[in-house]
Amino acid sequence: GTVTDASENNDDHTNASEMDIFAETLPEETIQSVKIADSEDLLKAVYTLEDVVLPLPGSETLFPGNEVAGIYHEIANKDGISLTESIHGVKEFSITSMKGGYRRVLQRPIDCEWIFFHTI
Repeated sequence: GTVTDASENNDDHTNASEMDIFAETLPEETIQSVKIADSEDLLKAVYTLEDVVLPLPGSETLFPGNEVAGIYHEIANKDGISLTESIHGVKEFSITSMKGGYRRVLQRPIDCEWIFFHTI
């Protein structure tokens, strides 16, 4: 799958505005550390589930090296969209004019408070 560098997740003091950024897309410096994990990475347990990201299609997006990439292309093709070429007459609407981005699959809650209600 596609992952971010494990060192990017060690900030235990993320404030609310930073969490809003994470909820939308990853910051530029984190995007530069995205890579496709291989079997060696998995054996070394370099990454956790919190490091896994899903791509937002664009010209600079790395798609996973597994069947997930095929699913992205299949869904886009059903709508007549190519994720690799510019086929739209207006450049701004073509997939190649958008950089793309990534969203985390899972974000660990920080400073979360909860109350348990017992019902009879």
